Amino acid sequence: MNLKTLMIVGLIVMVTALHYGVAPSHPALHLLHRELYFIPILLAGFWFGLRVAMLTSLVITGLYLPPILAGKMLHDTPSTVVAQLIMFNVVALLVGLLEDRRAREQERLLGAEKMALLGRAAAAIGLEVQDVVVALRRLVREGGGFRNPGVEPDVQGEIDRLDHLLYALMRFIPSHQFSAISLDVNDLVIASAARLQGLAHKAGVKLVVENDPAGCRTRAIAEDFGSIIDAVVKNAVEASPAGTAVIISSRRQGQACLVTVSDSGPGIHPEHMDKIFLPFFSTKPGGHGLTLASTKKFLKDIGGNMTVESEPGKGAAFHMHIPRERAGDEPLKGFAA
Repeated sequence: MNLKTLMIVGLIVMVTALHYGVAPSHPALHLLHRELYFIPILLAGFWFGLRVAMLTSLVITGLYLPPILAGKMLHDTPSTVVAQLIMFNVVALLVGLLEDRRAREQERLLGAEKMALLGRAAAAIGLEVQDVVVALRRLVREGGGFRNPGVEPDVQGEIDRLDHLLYALMRFIPSHQFSAISLDVNDLVIASAARLQGLAHKAGVKLVVENDPAGCRTRAIAEDFGSIIDAVVKNAVEASPAGTAVIISSRRQGQACLVTVSDSGPGIHPEHMDKIFLPFFSTKPGGHGLTLASTKKFLKDIGGNMTVESEPGKGAAFHMHIPRERAGDEPLKGFAA
């Protein structure tokens, strides 16, 4: 129990002791005690938001009412008592709602500021890292090979990993307009499954594609969407134990094409659900925590979104909401790779 909670509990106990301890022959003091109950209600609302404020007001209602019902406090009429109890809860409701709204707005502004800072950092180092990746690939290709041939796949794997990190980082750079073409999401899903079939086979995981037979078209850059689907499927394969399946599905959902990647991994703990899309947050050993964050940002930039459903021990399902193509659509925003 922290200091703020102790202070609220202490105030409630103190005011209640005064309320019960002072004789009914001092109505002015009881009126003062009644007003003092607003202090812990206000503090609970400002410090903890709606849930704690309402809990505090309900506790105070339960403590304030018994002596009134017992007829020991005759300084208030029944209508006054009812009005006072309503006021306790109305004040808690209003203060709690306002505080929750303020906290959400502050979190949104902080998130936007962090994304802007990350975008500037990505722009500053992205091209430099890209040059390094290109140089490393050229050295491996033209360097005449390694003395130990078994090292080359490991080196190539590390370069690919760096390239993947770079691609995720580049999604945080402020987007620009690029020419987009009409694409069927089904084709993107099938192509992604084909590209990652080798990785899944090596991990002992089966890739299952379940596409909407009617298809779902969007205006996009194939490389952009292909890379984000690849990244999410790769995460799902790495999270799934051998002998299980990763399901990649697509379907229409209102004005969006919904692509869902479901795995059979350990799932996400409830305390991590609010952090799973934050940059640099990862539950995977050695993970950089940029794949999901950059994918969600990219989708939101083009009017889509990314959500997740999960239960510990039952895997996770990541839903990518991609805007559907409509007549007269403008090109979607992309990013420079």
